[in-house]
Formats: sequence, structure tokens, C-alpha cells
Amino acid sequence: MPKSLCIFASYDHQNIVDEYVYFYLQKIRKQLDANIIFISTAQHINKNDAKRLNQTCLAVITRPNEGYDFASYQQGILQYKEQLNNYDNVYLVNDSCYGPFADLSKITVKADMWGITHNTNPSYHIQAYFMCFTPPTYSSLIEFFSNYTAPDNYQDVINQGEIALSTYIQNQGFKLDSLLNSAEIIEQYNNSTKSDVFKKRAKNWAANTNPDISYDLWDYAIKNGSPFLKVKVARRARFRRSNADQFKWIKSNINYDIDIIKRHLKRLRLRYKKSLWRKLLAMGTRH
Repeated sequence: MPKSLCIFASYDHQNIVDEYVYFYLQKIRKQLDANIIFISTAQHINKNDAKRLNQTCLAVITRPNEGYDFASYQQGILQYKEQLNNYDNVYLVNDSCYGPFADLSKITVKADMWGITHNTNPSYHIQAYFMCFTPPTYSSLIEFFSNYTAPDNYQDVINQGEIALSTYIQNQGFKLDSLLNSAEIIEQYNNSTKSDVFKKRAKNWAANTNPDISYDLWDYAIKNGSPFLKVKVARRARFRRSNADQFKWIKSNINYDIDIIKRHLKRLRLRYKKSLWRKLLAMGTRH
């Protein structure tokens, strides 16, 4: 029997399971020795994707597109709560990242609840795109989600889900930690030379003393061992001419098939153009 259970939250506007998601799922299954519960908020999953998912996952579940990823995490934990104690680790993971670029089985963090990165805005919490829980926390994890009401506002999900979960687990006396040390990475950035090609980005969060290292300092995070790249970072780097040097850095510094990223971003861009064109047509019909 696999050693881990992974609740994987997914969403796609076009009801497609992208190739980068399959890559991620396969690595989770092999490297973490995990049973995967794939929970999608797409309107439907086509037959080809359903067949591929069932070859990789223990279960494939669809649910209404409400409550963001934390509602998917909630459904997975509560639906499989009786089986949690059969596993050495429970992972809550979503499809907001490309990767992994490194072997997940090699990651060791001595904590009861841990993730790849944390944030301290407004309080310390493990970022929800990748969270791991050990057996002592399982009853608290079930208690939290048993009392969780999923909001529909994104910022409320962060406050009442992501931040509140870390706070709840910590208040039960458990230790939280992350693979990367945000303070050290921020210090590295502040001490970098002016030749740093991304130094200009400081303007984006100069007033923020708690930058999100998975987004604002993503390249430093990768250089310090993060096995993931946020999709929104790659999208920004790919489609803004002023950020062309960033996409070159991605191609040169990650151990990953860059064509998987390019194909996904191309699809996202085509969807955006079609959506914008529909909006313009709708505006035209009002006159």
C-alpha cells in the first residue's frame, strides 16, 4: 500500500487536464509513493482525460466550481478521513505550479506540518499550493475542515483557509516549517548586485516588507531549492516584452521540458484573446 495520500485540487476553464498536470501527478505518485485523489472543479472531464487520470489516481472527483482549492481540500479530507491513519503523510496540493524540477522524495523538513514556502503576511502560514501533514496532525486537520465554511471570495479563502489552517494547527501545539527560509532569500535579494537582471522588480513590492518569495522572488526560490515555478510567474514572463529576460532565465535554469510550459501558456493566451474578442463584440452590440 502507498505510504502517502495526496488530495490534488485542479481547475481548468476549458475542461482540459493539461500535460503539466499529468507530469506533476506522475511524479507525486512515484516520488511520494502516494495514492492521489484528483478533485476537479471543471464542468466536466472528457473520456480521454478520465481514462488517463484513472491510470494514475486512486479516485477522480468533480464538484461545483465554488470555494476555490480549499473547498476541494475540504472534500478530500472529509471524504477520506477514515483512511488518513493508513498513511505516513497527507499532502494537499494544487495545479498552480509547473514542476517538480527535483525529486520530491529527497525533500526533508522536520515539522508536523510543512510546505515549500511560507508567508508572514499578515501572520506566519504555509502557502497552500503544497502542504504536507504528519499523523499527529490528522485529527486537527479533520476538525478544521469539519468546521470550515468555504467562502467564494479569493482573499477570504486565503484568510479563512490558508492562514487559518496554519494558525489552527500551530495553536494545537504542532510545529510548522517550510523548505525555504523567506528571510534568508529576501536578504540574498537585498544583497544582490545591480547587475541582477530582475532588480527592477523591487518596485512592485518596495512598500511590502513580506514579499511572496514564490512569486516576487521566484528565481531566488528556485536557486535555493524550490522544485516549483508558479504558472502565473511564467505567464507574466512569457507575455510581457519587458520580462523577456525572465523567460530566458526559466529556460536556462530549470530541469524541466520547457515545451510543456510553452504549450500550456499558448493555450491560456488563445483563451484570453477569445474571451477579450467576445467582450468587444458584446460591447459592439450594445450600440
